[in-house]
Amino acid sequence: MDTVLDQSPTGLPAITVTLEIPEELAQHLGSEALRMSRHALGLEAHRRGLWTEAELGQFLGPTRISLDRFLKDHGIDLSYTWQDLERERTLHWDLTGV
Repeated sequence: MDTVLDQSPTGLPAITVTLEIPEELAQHLGSEALRMSRHALGLEAHRRGLWTEAELGQFLGPTRISLDRFLKDHGIDLSYTWQDLERERTLHWDLTGV
């Protein structure tokens, strides 16, 4: 596996990782190899507590709703507490008066 310092589309420093896969195995993956690699890396980093949901979303690029669906599809519960709900309810009240 090779790594190369690069710059991401956000302008932040980034590292490009090159993964070598035996040709006969890579043929089975086809064009899905990149997507599968990104998803697997992101999921593992999140499962290990190395990345927050926000950081995972930054890496994968989906909307918040699609990120929630992605996590649910992979057996990861949302880290949303009653305190989070109360904080959002209070914020909503402060912003809208409703």
